[in-house]
Amino acid sequence: MDIMHTVTDAYTARGLELKRKTALEWAGPCPVCGGTDRFTVFVEQDGGRGTWYCRGCDKGGDLIEFYRHCEGMGYREACRAAGQEAAAPDSGLPRRPAPENRGLTVKREEVGSEAPRADVPDRALWRQKAQAFVNACALKLTPDSPAGRWLAARGLPPESWLRYGLGYHPGENGQPHAMRARKGWGLPEGEPPRKNGKVRRALWLPRGIVIPRLSPQHVERLRIRRNNADLTGSLRGMKYYVIPGSDMTPLLLPCRGGVLPPDTCAVVVEAELDAMAVHHAAGDLALCLGVMTAKLRHLPEAQLDALRRCAVILVAMDYGDADGAGRKGWRIWRETFPQARRWPVPRGKDPGEAFALGVDLRAWVTAGLPPALADMAMRTASKAGMDGMTGAEKKVDVAVAAAPEQDRAGRLQSAHEARRERLAYLREWYPLNRLYVAHEVEALRLCLEGHGLRVVPVGDDYRIIGHEKWPGERFARLLRFVHMHGELIRRLALEQKNVVS
Repeated sequence: MDIMHTVTDAYTARGLELKRKTALEWAGPCPVCGGTDRFTVFVEQDGGRGTWYCRGCDKGGDLIEFYRHCEGMGYREACRAAGQEAAAPDSGLPRRPAPENRGLTVKREEVGSEAPRADVPDRALWRQKAQAFVNACALKLTPDSPAGRWLAARGLPPESWLRYGLGYHPGENGQPHAMRARKGWGLPEGEPPRKNGKVRRALWLPRGIVIPRLSPQHVERLRIRRNNADLTGSLRGMKYYVIPGSDMTPLLLPCRGGVLPPDTCAVVVEAELDAMAVHHAAGDLALCLGVMTAKLRHLPEAQLDALRRCAVILVAMDYGDADGAGRKGWRIWRETFPQARRWPVPRGKDPGEAFALGVDLRAWVTAGLPPALADMAMRTASKAGMDGMTGAEKKVDVAVAAAPEQDRAGRLQSAHEARRERLAYLREWYPLNRLYVAHEVEALRLCLEGHGLRVVPVGDDYRIIGHEKWPGERFARLLRFVHMHGELIRRLALEQKNVVS
């Protein structure tokens, strides 16, 4: 099936619909900044592949540029998704000239414009079909299946599948997909047109893991994570497929409460599966938001309000790629939300990959909280018997009651050991070359000790010893670290001075 050769097909794969403006131009909401018709596709350009321009983003280009701008891909990944060689020179396609006096930066007043929504003539019918599809696919997802094992390895065990509506679509009649009539799902026929002039009447449902976005009453979006074996040919770049008609509002999973107040913390990630994994591990500590893109203009006002109410926002975008959308979008988050903190996972590029590499997602979220909230979370979790993200059973030993003084001393020692154990992993998680450290002075001390360093107070200043024989490159990293965390190091030196005096 030839469905990803054009900008039009890449656009509709996100669940968005285009409407005809002229014989050669189609328009719809921008996948990045929203709106209603600011995104224009010129279907006949680039040999029929099409080009595009968004007057809101003031960006445009060919299919490769679409993947880079709208999907946050790097150049080589975008070339693979477009089925082109990465080494090919610039295509030299005609670009629509940018309007005069238009800034390229995202303005704060543009945050929270209407999220892009698909134009579905019969929304009730679409929701009915989507719910039936989710119900059928839920029965196909089993713990011993490859999809089930893949989800469990990324932090979503079987007990989480029902909560988030996860399922598996196996295809039909031996094919890696199923075909349905668009009209039967309440979708218009013939929009957007195929490049061969034929009317588009069929709805393609590829096999893979079904990831819905659920509202209290309905299924609002259907995204399918396709099997790796199916990522071949012109479709090899399409890991995720959005079923047309889906509402593209980001997935927000509210805090369950019980440990911290619901409006205390938010964890922001890119992918929905990552949001679900973090929510399964720490949904009683934080709400989780899967934004799909690092920018903010597609967030509805209700979700922006939920973020504004939070005391701390942990922004965990994908920082692994130097050209990643998360790195570029961090400035917008920092300017919009003063309480936002850049909080990448300690290993891997996203929470799912970090879990597969052995990271405790609950401990990672707890480490991002301010000290008082982190201690509250740990005390409450300890009383509830929750160890890590799975709530492992605790063995109960019956013993003779200790004397009050011994009991108090034992509790203090246990609390101190638990605190040190909680902070000890920071030596591995946040070494010097990560240029980041937790918000507690003790965590900083442990981080420095892990590298053989010690802070010595000198009057009102301090001196770091232990680096005298370090090579130049490592010493340069230390200088950057000291420049970034100088005030925290000064606090550590002051505390040590007070202890000595």
